[in-house]
Amino acid sequence: MKENGELIDLNTADLAELRNLPGIGSSSAQRIIAARPFSSLEDLRRVKGFREEWLENLTPLVTVTSAEIIPVE
Repeated sequence: MKENGELIDLNTADLAELRNLPGIGSSSAQRIIAARPFSSLEDLRRVKGFREEWLENLTPLVTVTSAEIIPVE
């Protein structure tokens, strides 16, 4: 969750935002970005190295929108 209380969108979050999530380090954040787009939180299961606790820990902190995907370089 962002400092302003907004949920972090898995489809548009940058590397730094993803790294601030519990249990997500640099390599996990990069794999999440590479696996985009997501249509639901369940899509996290297709991320290489997926851990079941990601769904439990991230569900109250993140969202998935159908917004245009912003490429991260």
